[in-house]
Amino acid sequence: MSEGATEAKRSLTRRAAMASSLQTRQSNSTPQCTLASTGTYMTRLFPPAEPLTDGIVTLRVPKMDPIDIDAVNTYAQTDEQRDESWLPIIPFTSADQSVADWLEGWAGRTSHNGPHFVIEISDEQQFIGTVGFKDRDEGVIEMSYAVAPHCRGRGIASRAARLGASWVLRQAHVAIVELRIGQDAIASQHVALNAGFVRDGIVSQLVPATGETFEDLKYVSSNPVTEFVTEF
Repeated sequence: MSEGATEAKRSLTRRAAMASSLQTRQSNSTPQCTLASTGTYMTRLFPPAEPLTDGIVTLRVPKMDPIDIDAVNTYAQTDEQRDESWLPIIPFTSADQSVADWLEGWAGRTSHNGPHFVIEISDEQQFIGTVGFKDRDEGVIEMSYAVAPHCRGRGIASRAARLGASWVLRQAHVAIVELRIGQDAIASQHVALNAGFVRDGIVSQLVPATGETFEDLKYVSSNPVTEFVTEF
């Protein structure tokens, strides 16, 4: 099975797990420093006042405007999205509902995919990827990243992962950023290393909705990274 096909199956399995967890998630709007508790499942991250950038890659909060909605709609209709499910959208819903879902995560309300940044570069009119966050444990935030297939191999994912990790590690109460990557996802493993993460064992997860168990490699970072060793 190809790396893309394997990651597509893993992505769908994770989304089934997230969907089955929605019934247990509750919100609480009371701020606590930079982070506010929203129940036992999700920790609210307040978005930065300005976009994050290293001069080449920019992370910003998505917008409910025609540009971002059209981008989601365009990607959703591609063969790459159907094959890989690389963009974290809600299946079988409209593009504006998927954008709204990301924003619900930033607002600390029930969200299927949680808070996400979108990734921008200067030579593309639409955003070309996302960086998302999910609470894993006290002081631990799981991060995910995705880049459109036509923009891969240019170091964009590594730069985006570095920006996202460096930002979230500067938020109050966040001590560790964690990545969970498929054992056969070699490209994603290179991205993690180039973004300053180190490997930290294997994690297993049972998905009650499907009965499947899968094992991912765990990568962690506890220090904001300021430069790359190499790019991927």
